[in-house]
Formats: sequence, structure tokens, C-alpha cells
Amino acid sequence: MISRLWAFISGPQVYRIYSTDRTSATYPQNVLENGGQQVLKGITLLISISQYMSPLIMIYLYKKNYTLDALCISAFKLTASITLLFCMSFAMRGIGRAFNPSYSNFLVNLKEDEEKQAKGNYTYALIAQKYDCSVSVLPASFEMKECNASSRVPSFFQEYFSVSGIAAHVLGRPLIYPGSIQLLQYLLTPHLEEGRANLILKEKGKRAIVKACDKNVIDSLFVDRRSRGTPQGSTLVICCEGNAGFYEIGIMATPVAAGYSVLGWNMPGFAGSSGQPFPNEVQSAADAVMQFAISGLGFSPDNIIVHGWSIGGYPASWLAQHYPDIRGLILDATFDHVLPLAVPHMPAVMSGLVKSVIESRFDLCTGRQASQYFGPITIIRRRNDEIISTTPGDVTTNRANELLVMVLQSRYPQLFSSASTRALSHYIAAGSETRKSEILMAHDVNSDEALGMLRSFFAEDVPSFPSELGVGHSEQEKTKLLLFLATKMLVDVDGGHANPLEVAVFKQPWSVVDDSSYEQVE
Repeated sequence: MISRLWAFISGPQVYRIYSTDRTSATYPQNVLENGGQQVLKGITLLISISQYMSPLIMIYLYKKNYTLDALCISAFKLTASITLLFCMSFAMRGIGRAFNPSYSNFLVNLKEDEEKQAKGNYTYALIAQKYDCSVSVLPASFEMKECNASSRVPSFFQEYFSVSGIAAHVLGRPLIYPGSIQLLQYLLTPHLEEGRANLILKEKGKRAIVKACDKNVIDSLFVDRRSRGTPQGSTLVICCEGNAGFYEIGIMATPVAAGYSVLGWNMPGFAGSSGQPFPNEVQSAADAVMQFAISGLGFSPDNIIVHGWSIGGYPASWLAQHYPDIRGLILDATFDHVLPLAVPHMPAVMSGLVKSVIESRFDLCTGRQASQYFGPITIIRRRNDEIISTTPGDVTTNRANELLVMVLQSRYPQLFSSASTRALSHYIAAGSETRKSEILMAHDVNSDEALGMLRSFFAEDVPSFPSELGVGHSEQEKTKLLLFLATKMLVDVDGGHANPLEVAVFKQPWSVVDDSSYEQVE
């Protein structure tokens, strides 16, 4: 009796119930259950908000001349009150669940699926195909043993007792990764639940829990199209979301609509994923997802495309750097580094602190990582991007420009001269396809001629980078080749930063040794 009551009290939360006819319904809570759950949710949100307000709270207490003894007594009383309220709310929710037949059915299904999961080798959580419930109850489909991510972690003192450490937690993380703020997640909950339901019921997605080497639990979802027998279906697209993006309502929609197999995941601290989105944890999560795709799902790296949007370009480029044999990398609406975007948006007096926090805690060096990957790559630039342009909507200040130049320079340094660099700058600054065509015509860039030169150069040996392409070529030939390569890497689309990417734009990245790979996916 006591153990059963405890199962109701400590059991996971249920959000939706999936039916066999591929429809879903909101989990029905009774009054007691709903009341207890709302109180628990409210307390959690208040604790989260107080974390960000802690500097202001400390200043207020200091001005009120609170003594250490008074602070300790007040903190003890507050902690005791919150603890008592928590216990009462848990008990009330548990009693409500005990009288709710829907929750009793859930516990029966959970036990059956746990037993079945233990006997079989499943790459997804069985219970997640019947219920949308807390991640805590979902079994891990894959666990990362070895860690390839950065091991540079600040000491405890640096993390919580230094100015830059406190600023990183209180200001840096919420501003750079607003998706990790619990209040925002709470507001997005209905949309996240609906998005998960659509992916599972309509696209036949499978929810899987991946454990990173740092023990963070990463929530992911896999849409398998291999049974279709198409080239797209046999290719996996791993999606890396933006700073307020979630796989439930994010960029998965485009490759799914294009017919690919797709694996989406939420960054640490986002929705069902544990941890916090600091670079080392993001790297560990991305690495675990990639290993799950290879070892768990059975995709070879040369059948995997990594797609990163916005700040998701950071883990995407990290994966490309550490898994150079992937089929390609697509960076959409992303930047070379976060620092040039962060400093202008903060008061000038804080520029030193902002620089210190970013360099020590958020060194999101997408450009440097992408420059160390030499496989097929596409950089998608939004013409009216208001987020990654230092002047909103001005294509000439879009940080994707610097990203493109870094990638080209790392691969073809011999093509860069004063004349070719100037021509490339003019091409990048072009705000329309008409203007870009005019620049290509002015420099007599011919696709067939450029392809012939590239094939002739790379036919002699397996391509190696940095390439010697350009050695012995005239200034005019260097300019032609550099502009042609830019046309293959850079794709301009209309719209702002968060506009959904159209299926017609989603192409497999072009390969310098196989021009046929740059084909529109129907």
C-alpha cells in the first residue's frame, strides 16, 4: 500500500496520451493532481527567476543593512517553508493521481514497457510511443563512454565566486541561450508538446534518450525514412537548433519534408535535456548524438549531413571538425564568432566584462571550427537577418560573410590576392541575385571553365587542404576560381533570421570533386 502510494507521489509527470489511431489527447488531471502540480511548477519558476535576480536581491539586502545572522535565520525560514510546501504539494498530487484511472493505466504501461525494454535491444523509448511524459522515466537508448569534447572546465571558485563566473550564469547564459530559461520553456510548453506529438504520430518519429560522457541526459527524436529506399531516406540529417530552438518546433521540419531521415536533439538545459548550455557540455551532447547516429542507428559518417541553424552552427561545426568524413555541413543563419555580435548590444561600460565572459565561458568559435573541416559545406545567408548582422537587415554586416571568407581562406589560401579579395568582397556585399550576376559577368566567371580547371587540378591526386590551387595561375584566373567557389558555398535566401527554411533551398552541399552532388533534392 505504502509503496503504491509512493509510486503515485514520486511518479513522472504525464502530458499527453497517444492513441493507436495516431491522435493524441491532453492527459486529464483531477483537481488535487492539478493543484499540486501547479504549486510545484510555480515554486520551480520562482527559484529559477530568483537565480537571475540574485544580484539585485543581494544589493537590496546590503542597502537594508541585513546582518549575517539575520540573513541565515531568514534563509533557514524560507528554505523550511519552501520544503514544507513542496512536500505538501507532492502529497496532494500523489493523492490526486491515486484516484485518477488514467495515471494508474500509465503506471501499468510503464512497468510493462520497462520489462520489455530490458529484454530487447531498442534504439528508442517504448513508453514514449504511448505517452508524452517526463524524460526522467525514459530509458537511455545510448550511453557515451569516451569523451572527445573539451575538458577545460573552470574551477568551482572560478565558476561561482568570480565576477566573470557569476556574470556567465546570471547574465551570459540567459542572454546567449534564452531557450535554457525555465520561464520561456514554461510558456512554450503547449507548443513543445504539440510538436512532439506531430513528429511521433504523423512522421512516425521515435524518441530516444542519449547519455553524454558528462552524464547529461540528452532528449532526441529520430525520424527514419530508410524504408523508402530513396537516396534522401538513406541519408541522415542531424539538426542542431538555435539559442531558443527546440527539436519539437525547430529546423527538423525542412529535412523531414524533403524526405530525409532526421535526428533532432535539444541542447543541455533545453526542455527535456539536462545540464547547461556551456560549450563543453554542448560539445559532449553533440558528440553523444553523433555516436548514437553511427553506433546506435547504423548510419555511416559518409551518409550523415550536419545542419546547424543560428547558434546551432557551433555544435554543427564542432561535429564537422571532429568527424571529417561526414557527407556535408549546412550552416544556416550562423556567424563566425559570437563576440562581435554581443559587444554592440551591451553598454560600453560593460564591454570588458562581456569580452572576458565570452572568451572564458562562451568561446563560440564557429568560424575557426568550420575552417578546420574540408568537406562539402553550404553557408545559407538570410538577406534581412536582424540577429547576426551588426546592423540589422544590412547584408554587408552579416557575420556569415566573415564565416565564408574564413572557410575559403583555410581551403584555398593561394587564390587570395588583392584583386581576388576585392572581387570577393564585392560579391559578398551584393544584396540581390541580379547584382551578384553582374559581378560574375564583370569578371567573366564561367561555370564550365571553372569546373574544368578544378577537375583538372584535383584529378591528379586525392584533394588535400590547405590546397595549392592557385599556384601558377594568373590574377584573373584566381579571381574567377574564387568567385565560382563562393557561388557554390554561399546561398542567399530572402527573409529574416527565424524564417523557416524552404524545402527548395535545402540542398546537399556541393563537393569540389563531384559536381553532381550539388543537386536539388526533390
